[in-house]
Amino acid sequence: MIESWHKKIVCKLIVEQLPHVFETFEMERIQEAFLKSDQISTHMFNSGTLSEGLRDKRSCLFLQLLGIETNYVEKVTGFYVRDYPLVKAPKEGAIPVVKKLSVKFKIGVVSNGFPDVQYRKLETISLYDLFLCIVLSEVIGIRKPDPIIF
Repeated sequence: MIESWHKKIVCKLIVEQLPHVFETFEMERIQEAFLKSDQISTHMFNSGTLSEGLRDKRSCLFLQLLGIETNYVEKVTGFYVRDYPLVKAPKEGAIPVVKKLSVKFKIGVVSNGFPDVQYRKLETISLYDLFLCIVLSEVIGIRKPDPIIF
């Protein structure tokens, strides 16, 4: 699963913010539920589900998979949106490659990621300014793999 270790870090940060909610669960089980809820919500998004409210649906599913009351959905979503883009977790070797390519080529990013997270992720790993364009499906209304987005 792409970025699963990155998401495990974010999951751990969420648990640290709400220790009383997750105190009866092993971290491995919590992370499995978190990754499963992310996988399901990503599939929903890629199948055409609108992004509005999707993060809350993911958080709700995450809590439900653990049998936890869903009254913590907004907090889980809020911590995710706040913390996910700040975790420095690029693919190994990606930053030097992008920096080297940007010297010789005009480069860009095409992503189905949400703007509030994607822009901040690129800033966190110090790549934002290297891209000539950043095309986000949520901004232009066309999702990958539709060739028009490219």
